[in-house]
Amino acid sequence: MRIYEFDGGANPKRLRAFLSEKGILDDIEFVQLDVAKGENRQPDFKRKNSKGTLPVLELDDGTIIAEGVAICRYFELTNPAPKLMGTSAKEQAIVEMWSRRIELGLFRFVEDVVRNTSDFFKDIVIQHEAVAEVGRKTAAQECDWLDAELIDRRYLAGDDFSIADITLGAVFYLGVPSIIDVESKYRNIARWHDEVSQRESFKRAFG
Repeated sequence: MRIYEFDGGANPKRLRAFLSEKGILDDIEFVQLDVAKGENRQPDFKRKNSKGTLPVLELDDGTIIAEGVAICRYFELTNPAPKLMGTSAKEQAIVEMWSRRIELGLFRFVEDVVRNTSDFFKDIVIQHEAVAEVGRKTAAQECDWLDAELIDRRYLAGDDFSIADITLGAVFYLGVPSIIDVESKYRNIARWHDEVSQRESFKRAFG
């Protein structure tokens, strides 16, 4: 099997952190595509994934699985230890809830800022400063909410580290420190980040 990725992307980094936690990162072949040169939008690759997004998992039988969390789900089921998506029905639902909250909230709005202000994306997407400004303000509101949630919780979904924490780690990699002053304003988020950033998976993926 192989994974197609762009090494600088937040979603591929999230997948790498997940695979590192599973202890299988070094067992997988990675194929780098240059997003700036449009390699992910060339016909050969779009025959694998018509959306042209990364990362993409290609199994030995030719099956293609796109979308980072879907790929993580595949490896959660094929490599069940350690559990990163919960064990019981209740745990799995709670982890999914927190993953979705981060992905549809802070991740989305930080990504809006990056995509609409970075020179890297100027020839890839239509950029509008107004979208970036909404992203900045809404990301700050998301941090207000998240910091309060983390007052008495070690990890996002409770006592156990999960994919939800990895997703939040990807948000930090994407650009939270340059957009929001987490260290001075959000003590609980900063405490969370100080702890998880010491994990080997975070050092390998996001470092």
